[in-house]
Amino acid sequence: MTSFNPSGALQTEQGTWRRMGDREFALTLKGLSPKSFVSVKTREKLTVDESGNRFNGVFQSQFFDASGNVVFTATGTVHGTRIVVEPLD
Repeated sequence: MTSFNPSGALQTEQGTWRRMGDREFALTLKGLSPKSFVSVKTREKLTVDESGNRFNGVFQSQFFDASGNVVFTATGTVHGTRIVVEPLD
């Protein structure tokens, strides 16, 4: 997953998710930031629509320095659509 980064660059994060209720999921992602921050942790709360093909939710990303101190926090909304399989002929 690629997420917001205030430094203007994209970073790659890896994480895990858990079902929290009917079509509701929580995610925690961690990664390394490519520029001015050492690491990032993103938490999300998502709701999948009835079709199972779209989601909406909120996130909070915390950016840490080399000592583990939070130096920046970002919050916002997320939206997504399932990627459709395109078989190779």
